[in-house]
Amino acid sequence: MRLIFEIIFLSDYNIGTGYSEGILDTPLVKDQNGIPYIPATTLSGVLRKGICDLLEFDYLSHHRKCKRSNSDGSSYCRNTKEMCPVCRILGSPASKKEWIFSSALAVNPENRLKPIISWKNKININTGTAEEHKLFNKELYGKRMRFRFNIQKERNDPHSIEEASFIIAAMRWIKNIGSNIRRGDGKCEIHLISHEPICFIDSDNHESLNSEQCFLNVFKRSWIDNVPIKDFEDITKPYLDNDNIETNGPSVKKICYLIFLTIEPFLVCNTNERGNTYESLSYIPGQTLLGALAWKTARQLDWTNEEMDQKFLNLFIKNGIKLTPLFPAKKLDKDIYPSIPIPYDFASCKLFPLTENNDHDWKFLTGEENEHNTCQVCKTKNRISPLKYVNGFISLYIQEKEAQYNRFFVKVNKNKSTHIAINLPKGITEHGSLFHYITVNPNQYFIGKIEINDWKFFSEVLKINEDKPLIELNIGKSTAKGYGLGKLFFYFPNEDQKVKGLFIGKSFESRVDHENLKKPIIMTLITDTILLDNWGRYYQRFDGRVLKKIFQIEPNIDVKIIKQFVRTRRIDGFNSLLGLPKWRERVFCAGSSVSFQFKIDDDEDLKRELIKKLKKLEKEGIGLRREEGFGEISFNHAVRTDKALSMRIRLPEPMRLKRLKKSIISRTEKRWIEYLNCKINDFADKKWLALISWLESQDLKIEQMLNLIEKFHTNDEKVKDIINNLKIDEKTNYFLKNKNLESFQGVFKKLITISKNIPEEVKDYWRMESLKLFGEKIASNLKVEDND
Repeated sequence: MRLIFEIIFLSDYNIGTGYSEGILDTPLVKDQNGIPYIPATTLSGVLRKGICDLLEFDYLSHHRKCKRSNSDGSSYCRNTKEMCPVCRILGSPASKKEWIFSSALAVNPENRLKPIISWKNKININTGTAEEHKLFNKELYGKRMRFRFNIQKERNDPHSIEEASFIIAAMRWIKNIGSNIRRGDGKCEIHLISHEPICFIDSDNHESLNSEQCFLNVFKRSWIDNVPIKDFEDITKPYLDNDNIETNGPSVKKICYLIFLTIEPFLVCNTNERGNTYESLSYIPGQTLLGALAWKTARQLDWTNEEMDQKFLNLFIKNGIKLTPLFPAKKLDKDIYPSIPIPYDFASCKLFPLTENNDHDWKFLTGEENEHNTCQVCKTKNRISPLKYVNGFISLYIQEKEAQYNRFFVKVNKNKSTHIAINLPKGITEHGSLFHYITVNPNQYFIGKIEINDWKFFSEVLKINEDKPLIELNIGKSTAKGYGLGKLFFYFPNEDQKVKGLFIGKSFESRVDHENLKKPIIMTLITDTILLDNWGRYYQRFDGRVLKKIFQIEPNIDVKIIKQFVRTRRIDGFNSLLGLPKWRERVFCAGSSVSFQFKIDDDEDLKRELIKKLKKLEKEGIGLRREEGFGEISFNHAVRTDKALSMRIRLPEPMRLKRLKKSIISRTEKRWIEYLNCKINDFADKKWLALISWLESQDLKIEQMLNLIEKFHTNDEKVKDIINNLKIDEKTNYFLKNKNLESFQGVFKKLITISKNIPEEVKDYWRMESLKLFGEKIASNLKVEDND
């Protein structure tokens, strides 16, 4: 079930980041494009307050069960069959939170206004004066802003409809959001605008009611009158109908690419936190993706059906799904290009690190026979710059341009946010519970591969449409607080893409064949790899004996190690179902490279057999936990060659980002300032500034101002009365007649022309802002004149 709400602000508001920024003490929360939004954590706290406020009424007193719901007793509801609304909806240590919040995004970001900086000081109560060094400011956003967010749950059973009715009633109760609500800031209204799926039967009782009123009627009957929802005649059956899922049909195996577009920031941690700081990985590990798909599938199933239970086990427990990590993709126009972790033997100039169109020295050290450790380009210019290793991701796109091959790298943008923990009994911040999240920003692409043995069952459970194979998926930590939401598209590759390989870009035969089998071959680990010896110990370096065991080759073939650049690390995990940590593994890091050479006789059959084994290993991977994305390898990877490379994937229409339009106010303001810069010399008199101030005080539209200006010194009685009331003397009268009055009228005619696209709801704001800009231009011009 999905509930979609809209927030309409009736006054200025401030929802701060929790830390200062430049000269601002309390800046607004904004996304990477500078557009304000309301975090899901704020909305969750707002809902908690609304639920607790409603429970204060006597007609809901029988629903108070624990201290969270303002009752005596335990700190939370321990009996999961009889829980208070707070524990039932928002979760507790005894029950998992099932309702997921999204952040509230601006409805029309192109119509947004400019923020206002408000200054405040602290008053000393004893002296009645401002205290020293106690001047503060905060960033406010204007009223009339509208935001939309959704609260959703995977199921749509009668219990979910009951909980949804309480959520809607609590949101309607909320009147203020943000800071300084006792001083008039943050006044708002929250309404339900739609819900999915439809759970009310059309009847005479509901024809004149909208969704919000229908849910409020459910709230009254279910929570106040205590009528069981199963007795409601106007409620449809649950949305999930497991009877339509076939469990006896034949299994169909499918291989497809996964394109993931982040809608909200995500946080995926692979190590323990550093203090109270959690930093996300720059990619999505395979085990994280597998767990997210398993949880989404599990919430859709009827676990009383043994056949469905067995299907689920075959898919997620018995290796029915094999996938790779999702690595960041390089986006160029409407195309994306996969990337891989930069191999550890890749080094570039330290002073001028390799970027697109950079001509300084770089090289793959594994393939170099005469190794040098300094940049040869810098050396010709009498500079000494060592070659340093580069970390990150390199895309499978090499552009040939003027006999040079430009490589493209992928940068993953991250942002830092601050969170606190609330002591619920006291209602204040928990001491020492300030947390920092370093998250991956929204609107970034990631790509990987998945093999599904039973596509029919998988697609029916997750309701994947063949024409539009797209689902929403929550990834990583704090998914119920506005993190991790994204769109996952199942892209079916063509035969050419399958032959090239998603993370390789060229066919195996074009990189390795039996004729150059005696030449050095470079094996690159595309993903983390787990390798154990016969006693269960982790390998931490490669040698000939290890490679012979991996390749499973005949005893008469030897392997000689030439060079290797490898790193190892520990990986941790946590089983949220059992509440226990997973087994700690020691892995070879993705990007580790080893150069080796076969010592083999000139036997064509033996060479062909060896080629088949290498090709099979590249296809299936090596080591343990390959179904979770470990052990992906490549021989003589295509990014190591100085040849054009393009593993281009066209973005499907549903996955393309809409181009963010610049604010209409900002665009109109730019045109207005450019026009004023050309005309400002016509108004080099301070009396024009007084005229602008007078026009600002009039409650008139821009068109009405122009009519008023055109009637200056006419026989219009209204104008005469205005002039008499202002006591305009003869000098001012002469000034208005002769000092560029026609040019002044022309300015307002131009203002009317460029203001045509301004939305009606912000025209009053634009009227004041345009006059303010006009006055500032005149004032700045006067200052220049005085200085001269």
